[in-house]
Amino acid sequence: MSNTSHSMLMIKASAGSGKTFNLALRYIEQLLFSRRPDGLLELRSAAQRQYHRHILAITFTNKATDEMKRRIVDELFTLSLPGGDSKYLPYFKANCTPEAFAKIHEHAAQALNDVLFAYSAFNVSTIDSFFQSVMRAFARELDRDYNYEVQIDAGYAMKVAVHNFLLSLGSDAHRMGGRESEVDRWVKNYIGERVSASGDWAFFNNGDTLASFAKIMETELFRQHMGQVRKYLSTDDGRPTLMKIARFRKWAQEVSKSLAERYACLPQDFVRLLEKHGLDTAMVKGNSTAALYIKEMSVDKKLSEKFLALDGDGLAGCFKKGTNLGAQAVDDLVAFKKTTVGIYYFSALFNKLVNNLAQLGLVGQIDEKLEEYRRETNSILLADTNDLIGKVIEGGVNFVYERVGTWINHYMIDEFQDTSRKQYDNFKPLLSESLSNGHFNLVIGDSKQSIYRFRNADPSLFRQKVQSDFADYVQLDPLDTNYRSLGNVVTFNNKLLRAIVARYAHRDLVGATYRDEPGDSYVQKVNSGAEQMGMVRLATADCRLETLKASGSGEEQKYAQILSMLPQYLLKLHERYRWGEIGILVNTNDEGSAVVRTLLDHNRRVRGTNPDLVIDVVSDESMKLAGAASVRRIVSVLRFIDLTQYAAGEDGDDGEESHEDRDRDTLRRRMMKNRLKEQRKLSVMGNFVDALEAEGEVTAERAGELLLRCFDNEAQLAQKSPAEQQECYAALLREILPDAKTEPLNLVNVVEKIIARYLLAETMPETAYILAFQDVVADFGKKNNGGTVREFLRFWDTKGGDITVGAAANENAIRVMTIHKAKGLEFWCQVVPFVDWAIEDTGRQGQYWMERDVFLDGCADVLNLVPKDDEYAIEKIVPPLLPIDKPTALALRMHCERFKPFIDRQLDETLLDNLNKTYVALTRPCMEMHLFLYSESKDSAGALLARAMEQVEGLLPMDPDSVPLLQPDDPQTQKNLEENGGATGWWQYGEEPTAEFIVEERKKKLAKEPVVVTERMERYDVVTAAGRVQVKLDKEMEDMRDRGNRLHRLLSLMHDENDVDYAVRYAQGKGLAAPGDTVLTPDEVQTLLTDMMKQAAPMGWFDARNKVYNEQSLA
Repeated sequence: MSNTSHSMLMIKASAGSGKTFNLALRYIEQLLFSRRPDGLLELRSAAQRQYHRHILAITFTNKATDEMKRRIVDELFTLSLPGGDSKYLPYFKANCTPEAFAKIHEHAAQALNDVLFAYSAFNVSTIDSFFQSVMRAFARELDRDYNYEVQIDAGYAMKVAVHNFLLSLGSDAHRMGGRESEVDRWVKNYIGERVSASGDWAFFNNGDTLASFAKIMETELFRQHMGQVRKYLSTDDGRPTLMKIARFRKWAQEVSKSLAERYACLPQDFVRLLEKHGLDTAMVKGNSTAALYIKEMSVDKKLSEKFLALDGDGLAGCFKKGTNLGAQAVDDLVAFKKTTVGIYYFSALFNKLVNNLAQLGLVGQIDEKLEEYRRETNSILLADTNDLIGKVIEGGVNFVYERVGTWINHYMIDEFQDTSRKQYDNFKPLLSESLSNGHFNLVIGDSKQSIYRFRNADPSLFRQKVQSDFADYVQLDPLDTNYRSLGNVVTFNNKLLRAIVARYAHRDLVGATYRDEPGDSYVQKVNSGAEQMGMVRLATADCRLETLKASGSGEEQKYAQILSMLPQYLLKLHERYRWGEIGILVNTNDEGSAVVRTLLDHNRRVRGTNPDLVIDVVSDESMKLAGAASVRRIVSVLRFIDLTQYAAGEDGDDGEESHEDRDRDTLRRRMMKNRLKEQRKLSVMGNFVDALEAEGEVTAERAGELLLRCFDNEAQLAQKSPAEQQECYAALLREILPDAKTEPLNLVNVVEKIIARYLLAETMPETAYILAFQDVVADFGKKNNGGTVREFLRFWDTKGGDITVGAAANENAIRVMTIHKAKGLEFWCQVVPFVDWAIEDTGRQGQYWMERDVFLDGCADVLNLVPKDDEYAIEKIVPPLLPIDKPTALALRMHCERFKPFIDRQLDETLLDNLNKTYVALTRPCMEMHLFLYSESKDSAGALLARAMEQVEGLLPMDPDSVPLLQPDDPQTQKNLEENGGATGWWQYGEEPTAEFIVEERKKKLAKEPVVVTERMERYDVVTAAGRVQVKLDKEMEDMRDRGNRLHRLLSLMHDENDVDYAVRYAQGKGLAAPGDTVLTPDEVQTLLTDMMKQAAPMGWFDARNKVYNEQSLA
């Protein structure tokens, strides 16, 4: 392929086609060579040593970054060996000058040394890391402190903002004489709308429901319009207000009322229309659709599908035989019907809009609290980066390079289909600058694998925008051979996808993405040598041949059929594959959790009797710490400690008692009573678990007796005085907590003591969960100056539900992960147990956020039917974004041409995203794929694949003898087989790879990769911190060390003497200094730092004229 030095190579890389291989190849090509005018490669000159400083490779995950760096270093090392067998040698031999190729080993060795010597300049990073490095250099221009923190977990920041917002509700009632504030009224409206729509009162459940709703603020649509939204929700002088939205709400109510009145007049209009053409209502058939829905119209009456479908001939057919209808009368009837339908649905639209408007007011309030969070924590959200970096690049590309301290000549962007519109806008000037200077650039991706639209990915950028913006530079290079999967898997997918694409070819986005043209086709070629190998198995029934049906609540009940047979099915696969060679893909984390729980339950049953049947399983997403019994036990003890510590430290004061003192004492006693109640509850559950563990295996009846005994014991304790109860729990607390005289009293050691006391190491099946929880505790302590139990519990309640057990990539265990997480990965044997995700948006629930211009244009016709009111300037009071109810919007799409393009785009994007998700799920396996299809819903992936597989030639039904785990002696199985005429509901394409073939492939893989051997951890032994610490400082020395560390941290925040006040505020906010603290107080910080800035040496260090250089700048 020709490749001029000033080109932008655009590689369309289908699944398994060698994307990483090609990206590393192009990187090494630019690192070692430059291209001559005749197209041949020549070695870079000695003056271009360490050229990796001028190449930037962008990936979208840290894992992909590590893989890319490793691939480049490995290939450079292989190329540096004179006898190396690099797969890149044929390419370089065909494209290099003879002189350059002769010296490739020498120059590869030198380049490898350069990369390793200046590894920090090895610019392979995620897109966010790159933009962050640029932002740091422009912190002051962006009005940010240099030491700002990046809040990667936007969900946590959103929860904090929502929490603060909820706390603020009702706070103005006292100041306003008990009256509700604007915001309070908006919250009531929002709750009312939720309850009327779904009966859902879940609003104050730790803010989770509201936080989930507030995630819309992270979408690119909202971020694009957030400036307008803030302006709309504030006065001219910037103060927050809901006045405009209240005016719009009032206007919408009046429009809805006018439409209802207009609708009520339609029967009379219909009569007048008939009279105009010499007709009357007696001529309308009494049992016709027209008679029912034209003669007696009502806003509350739902228009039937039959009526909506009537065209001119249908309307004419509603009149009695012999009625003379002219062409004009029919046209007028069609127009009248269109007006009827329009008024009906627009009335519904404005009714829903009035109810949903509360949401926009809530967005404004949460946005305000989110901004407060940024200011108070000196942080930015990761999502803020794209907006801020855009401001930087507006100053000019050369200025960016000068400030950052390096000049990028070549950009190589991986997974370009996952780029957002804003990210592309930021990259475009950088790419343009590089191309205009004659440098090579690369973008690589696959629109069919774009499944991250919920993270603002815009596949149209890769599909068409890049080619349009850089038409003079782009060269296409499609990769259409699948090197990942065996031939039968590739061929099956090709046939299945042809049937699926044919079904949706009329949808524009599907047709543009799944093209089948020479040089640009979704149909893949099979790698030579693997044509007749591999197997795909599909099932629409379980091992009893009962049709798969999703039913019940909760994933375990919904998919009970597959979950009940899954462990045995995996054990059958394990006869050919190791656990680490099997992957299970699910659509949601809840499905993954159900799979993991099923396998762990299976392991508990067989571990003691037949350990060979234990199924090793790991999951980065589904093994949540909060779901582990051991972790819940530890957290419950921590809650007990927290309650007991606070209760034990609240003694009353002696002396004369005033009225205020009596009120305070009453409140104290009430608080004590509530805390003791909570302590008793935690104590009951703790004692019950202890009793169960002491007894071993118990029946349900015996467990009930033990629980009743625990309640009785606590009931007896409850009869004692609060002081006696308090002393009892305080004594228990002394047993749990480390001895301050001999052991460090910190959070890490407290948790270790809990594990040692309450968890039986010899029988503990949840070692991975415990270790992961300890890592979380240690990390929390490191980031929070040790941290207290209460601080940790607050953190855990906010973030603990999302923390999972991390899994090593090379661990020999089945990996359970979502389809989104699996993109870019591969499995020798893949199981998809629940092919049941939606394909098309049914529009039964949810809403679209519509831009103001689209809304006004769509409503233009109907607004002409309502009276004009000079009180309102419509364009000024309509919000920048409006929440449109989905069912109403889909109805409008059918009967309002103005709304159709907007709604069609939403539907097509949802369809494409779900087809892409299906494509990704089908293209991960190397040797075998097992799909379990749920086809109850016609809009599900299971139903789509069930229809499509009918057109797959070579897909054969399995006979009863071939179905895994079939229960031939089961009466229900025999009955199902008879009723289905012998059909099993199982199909197979190809044959199972032989054990010999798998062993040979395993040998090839092991020859390429280092083998990591780990021992299975059979038990978890607890060693407390005191047993490991050989040297322990006394308290005075410990305080001095702690004081020094805190001051060092504060000094690292300061640039000059003007930052003293900020350092004091930061110290207080982060708990580094507090009134009464024996280590450091705010006054001490103020005095020490102020005095230090007056001394000669520190004044020089913190001179505002100084410029800070990093290692890269100096180099």
